[in-house]
Amino acid sequence: MMSCISSDPYEFSSLRCRCMKVRVRFLGFLARLYGSGETTVDVPENYTLRDLLRMIVKRKTRFKNAVLNDEGFKETVLTLINQKDVGVLNGLDTELKDGDEVVFVPVSHGG
Repeated sequence: MMSCISSDPYEFSSLRCRCMKVRVRFLGFLARLYGSGETTVDVPENYTLRDLLRMIVKRKTRFKNAVLNDEGFKETVLTLINQKDVGVLNGLDTELKDGDEVVFVPVSHGG
């Protein structure tokens, strides 16, 4: 079996490769921007959260503006992998594993 070589994870299903399934959920207005509340994608081994975001924003540019700034994630978005804040993991460089669930949660602060 060959490893996934395409930069577009949607192409992986046509290859014989070792791929992982990752569930991605979008809550609140992020679901509207993405066009769906959740999706499951096939990604190659050693795929990171950064890679996943590149794939998402390639298809949904409005999502990028809502979620990312020059430093990384905007403070108005909480990103979780398996219910853990990516800030306590490796941030954008967190490696995804088969069966992971990534959730993008819009947050607001007030006082």
